[in-house]
Parts: sequence; C-alpha cells; structure tokens
Amino acid sequence: MPCLAHSLSIVGGVFEIGGLVLVVAEISKVQRHEFPERQGRIRRSLAGLRQRLKRRRPHTTTVAHAGGATASGSGGVTAVIGVPGPPPTLEQRIERLEEDFKAAAEAAVQDRDEMRKLAREARRRSDAVARELRELVQELEQGRRDSLKDTLFLQKLGTSAFIVGVVLSVAGNLVPC
Repeated sequence: MPCLAHSLSIVGGVFEIGGLVLVVAEISKVQRHEFPERQGRIRRSLAGLRQRLKRRRPHTTTVAHAGGATASGSGGVTAVIGVPGPPPTLEQRIERLEEDFKAAAEAAVQDRDEMRKLAREARRRSDAVARELRELVQELEQGRRDSLKDTLFLQKLGTSAFIVGVVLSVAGNLVPC
C-alpha cells in the first residue's frame, strides 16, 4: 500500500492535469466560438496535407442521348386605311391639348399618391425588419454572455483544481513516508 506522501502526490497530479485540461478546453472553445476566422496553424497545415494526399479520380461524363428542340411562330399586322378628315381648328387643338394636360396632371397626382403609399409601406416593412434584427441581435448577445459566464465558471473551477493539485503535490513531498 502506498504511503500518504505518494498518495498526495498522485492525487495532486491528477488534480493538476484535470484543471489544466479543463482550462485549455474552455479557452479553445471560446476561441473557436468568438474568433472562427482564426484557425490554428496546425489545423491549416493538416488541412493542406489532407488535400495533397487525397486521390483525385478522373471525372468522365458519358452522353447517351442528345435531345433536340423545335420552335415556330407566326404573327400578323392589320392596317386600317381611312380617309383623313379636315384638319382640326385652332380651338379644337387647344381644347385637345388642355384635355391632355389635365389628364397628365391627374395621372401625375395619382402616381404621386401611389408612390407615397408605396413609400409608407416600404418604411413600415423596413421598420419591422429593423425591429426584428434588433431583437435577434439582443438574443444572440444574451446567449453569448451566458456562454461566457459558463466558460468563466469552468475556467475558475479548472484553475482551482490546478491550485489544489499543486498544494497536494507539495504536501506529498513534505510529508514523510
């Protein structure tokens, strides 16, 4: 049966290793989550090595049947031939221009009203989307904060386990067998 000194050293070593593993695992998890664009040099090297070692098989394609397509169309033009009447008088031309102007002004008012209505609708929709995005960002931020709280707790736990392990290892060296 091992003596107390050896037992304390062994238990201390287990606590040290467990604490270090816990802290390193949590730190790497945070780095992967918070900084996904930063891959380790080893991962990039391994990925490059895997790609070089992959066997590239030649790619062949066989066409068993070639299809065809046919298109056709027809059309026609109809012209109405009439006898021109006498040219309109100046009053008729002015009257027709005034009617065209009134019709164009009414169309412009209708178009302006339609555009304002569309702009209000677009503003309403964009405000709703902005509100949804703000809520989503708040939810994601709260989730990130919760994850960081858990990570900090586990890092403190791992650090505490490491410190307990060091104390036990030192105590094991001080206690006589």
